[in-house]
Amino acid sequence: MKRELILLAGSNATARSLEDLIIPAGYEFSTVGSQEAGLRVAQERRVSVFLVEVEAADLQCCSALLGIKTLPFASRPRLIFLIGGGAGDRARGLNLGANDVLSAPWDPSELLARLEVQLREKSEIGVL
Repeated sequence: MKRELILLAGSNATARSLEDLIIPAGYEFSTVGSQEAGLRVAQERRVSVFLVEVEAADLQCCSALLGIKTLPFASRPRLIFLIGGGAGDRARGLNLGANDVLSAPWDPSELLARLEVQLREKSEIGVL
């Protein structure tokens, strides 16, 4: 069974906590410092899920949303925003096109469950 690549564009602190959660769950995990670097990785490698740590104020002009939509459908990763904000910010992220949005601080078991849902949905549409 191949290991799906989960990519994070976020802070070092977030990367450390997610690495301790995602790798033991059996996934490959990589991190980059910016959304732009993450998009370059997604163009070069098969990324299954792109986690993007984003500030609510930056959500409207989120480059990850624009860049992901330019990738061919079969290689397009699922996009999950990790956002510091409330229900309105989560709703805005979903309305803009994210596949899922979690508010920080997130519960590790919920984050892992939502990650697995995205992988399942990606598999069901035949792109894993």
